[in-house]
Formats: sequence, structure tokens, C-alpha cells
Amino acid sequence: MHREIGEAPQVPSLKPSRVRTDKIVLHRTKFEGREVRKIAGRSADERLEEGLRLIALVFYVVGAFVVLAVVNTPLAADEDFRGINRKALNAIAAVAVVSAFATVYAPWHRLPRDAFFAVPAAGVVLISVCTFFSWGWDSFAYVLYVFPASFFGLYFPSKATTGLAFLLLCGASPLLYDWNLQELVEYAVVYVPVFATVTFVSRYVVREVERKEAARRASEEELVEEKARAMELRRMAEMDGLTGLKNRRSLEARLAEETERSRRLGGRFSLLFMDLDDFKAINDEHGHLVGDEALKLVARVLQEDSRSVDTVARYGGEEFVVLLPGTDSEGARAFYTRGREKLLVLSLKELGLPLRLSAGAVGSEAAPDAGGLMQAADRAMYEAKRGGKDRVFVGGR
Repeated sequence: MHREIGEAPQVPSLKPSRVRTDKIVLHRTKFEGREVRKIAGRSADERLEEGLRLIALVFYVVGAFVVLAVVNTPLAADEDFRGINRKALNAIAAVAVVSAFATVYAPWHRLPRDAFFAVPAAGVVLISVCTFFSWGWDSFAYVLYVFPASFFGLYFPSKATTGLAFLLLCGASPLLYDWNLQELVEYAVVYVPVFATVTFVSRYVVREVERKEAARRASEEELVEEKARAMELRRMAEMDGLTGLKNRRSLEARLAEETERSRRLGGRFSLLFMDLDDFKAINDEHGHLVGDEALKLVARVLQEDSRSVDTVARYGGEEFVVLLPGTDSEGARAFYTRGREKLLVLSLKELGLPLRLSAGAVGSEAAPDAGGLMQAADRAMYEAKRGGKDRVFVGGR
């Protein structure tokens, strides 16, 4: 492949990506069209967890080996097995099982997953009790061990380790008694496939249960997130972006609700329509940034003076509306008076210029519907403007 003079040389693209598997992390890098895979080292926690599981495996194998020996030995409780007292064998098995159980349930393990270890542990304990009533290889106690041992095989990271554990369990009894090769083969042919089948079927079932549980949790989390996003979108749709107050659409919906409630229950409310005086002059003389700060200050004053049941909204531009449930027009006038004085003090202190509001106040009796009330409050506000600004006019009388 030839390059023209002055053409930049082609550099192989390096696009790293990270793919996490169950036990390892594969770093994939594309280099000249080839994919290079690197197995990253496991973390200290993962190595510790695997080591603890291997220790638990050793304990279980030892305990199972001893239990198998006891179960398959038709001796009295006080007789010896190859020089070891039968009660001592039971004690060894119990210690092995308890040690494995303690290792498995260390605090650093995942408790929901480790809860399954109770199955093989309960099986081994049951076998230890049944050994006192055992009659050799035909003992029902040994059959009970098949399923607990199979379930136990689910929780080791290495398939080879799991297979070795079952081979030891399957081969323990015939090897102890030096059975002939034919008996050993028959034993392996019959029981090893049974153990393997139970193991892999159980592994599949448990993995499916875990997968469905993980999918259910993920679905629930996604549903919660979707609800939170929907609530946030709804809140943003009802909010004025500059001041953080309710916007015009939200105010009109709230006013319609309050009008209907007042009509049905006979309550009262008032509406206060305000306009920031000389706002255009503020923008022209001081700039739009100062104008925005002026609007924010008005919003803050109105919000701080309002009650939790009140609705404070930016109606548009420099216009603000306050809906006051349970308050008549005189109550709206009092609200305006408090806010007017506070706004004047804060605007001089924070902005260095006086901010004043003209307002129109009406009670719910001024009009039969929400639209009529808004128009009445708007007309009252313009009456205040014509009267010299920086004042409130009570309309609807």
C-alpha cells in the first residue's frame, strides 16, 4: 500500500474495551485488524474467596471420606476400623463438617449464595447420625449423601476441582475395601453418571434461578429509575427554568383545581397578579444578567413569604402570580405589602438598585371560572400601573 507525499502515516487503531466475565477480566485491544486478549489478574478478594472454597472442599472431602468408611463398615459402635475407633471416626467427620461450614460462612462471603451450603451440611450431619444404625454398603444413609454432595458441587469455581471431588466420593468405598476391578468399573459406570447428572442439572437449575432473580432485581431497579425519571421530567415540565418557581401551565392547572374545589365545597381563595416595574429599563441600563438576578430575587422573596399550600409561579417575562387558598383579597393585599417591603430592602442590598412591584388582587368571588379570575387579576394589576406603580389594586369589588 503506497502513500502520497505529505500524507500522514496510518497508525493502527487502539480501541480498548473491557469485558467482565464470571471470574476473569478480558482486555480486548484491536491492533491491525487482530484482536488481542489479555487475562487480567484476579483481585485479592477473588483469590481469597477461591482459596477459602478450596479449603472448604478439603474439609468436605475428608469428612465425606470418613463418613463413607463408617457407613460401609458393618461394625459395632465400639469396634475399630483399621485401628481407629468408630466414635473417633465420627468425631473426625463432625470436625471436618463444622470446619467447612465455618469456613464457608466467613463474613467475607456472599450470604445469599452461601445459604445453599446448608444443604450439604445438613446431609452430612444426617449421615453422621445414621452411621450408628448402618448395615454396610446397602445402608440408606449413603444414598442420602448423593444429593447433598451434588448440590455442594455447584459452588466451586473449577469444574476440574468439582469433578475430582465427586470422583473421590464415588471411589472412596470400593478403594477402601480393595474391590476387584470389575466391581470398581460397575460402580463407576452406575454411580458416576448419576452424580454427574444430578450435579449439572442442579447447577443449571440454580443458575437459572439466580439469573431470573437478577433479572427481576434489575427490572425492579429499572422500574424505580423510570419512575424517578418520569417524576423529574414532570417536575421540570412544571417548573420555570430561571427562577425555580412553577410555570404558567402548572399555575393554570392548579388554579382550575382550586376553582373547582371552591365551587363544590364553598371555600374561598385569592389571586395576586404582580409585574416588576420598569424591568425593561433595568435590562437596558444594567444588562440582562442583572435583569435575571432581579427576577430570581423577586421569586425568592415571594417563595419565602408563601405558605406550603400557596402556589407561586412565574407567569411570563417579569410577571408573577401567587394563588392563596383560604385567603380573601385583603389577605392577598397583606401578602403583597410584606413582600414589597422585603423586596425593596434586599434589592438595594444585593443588587444596588430598588425593585418594585405593581400588583392586582382579586378574591374567588370576582369571576365564576379560572380564566375569568386571571383576567380580573390582570386588569387589577394594570389599574395599579395606571395609579403610579409600586402599589396593589384590589379588584372585583
